[in-house]
Amino acid sequence: MEFEVSIIRKGSGVIILLPAGPINETTCSVLEKQIDSVMDEKISTLVLDMNGVRFMSSVGVGLINSTKNKLKAKNAEFAMTNLQPAIKKVFEIMSLLPTLNVFESVEELDDYLGRIQRRVSHEGTSLSTAEVRAMNFIIL
Repeated sequence: MEFEVSIIRKGSGVIILLPAGPINETTCSVLEKQIDSVMDEKISTLVLDMNGVRFMSSVGVGLINSTKNKLKAKNAEFAMTNLQPAIKKVFEIMSLLPTLNVFESVEELDDYLGRIQRRVSHEGTSLSTAEVRAMNFIIL
């Protein structure tokens, strides 16, 4: 099966990668190359829209975990959206979902991030510890 990754750049350093096809030993390097290419940019949030992914091997899970750690080191956020049931199950089995916030859609994530940013910008308040932890999220 063919594998490709599209890139959408939104404002404020938000980059969305849209992989399409299985993420396995053969295709993972393509996704990794795209991730590495955007890591050199000024990035605040990297979102993987997983709508086009129906299969993921352990090498894909490893890449995603590594990406999350690299972004954390850059003080950037990581999110995933549109996880298919089989992919969601992989993350549940690997016990990765309980450590992350879960959003059902990109719209829900945007609403959440917007509320946080408006509160900080307009009210001059700082984020609570829970809100800071909530910035490490996966969107399902």
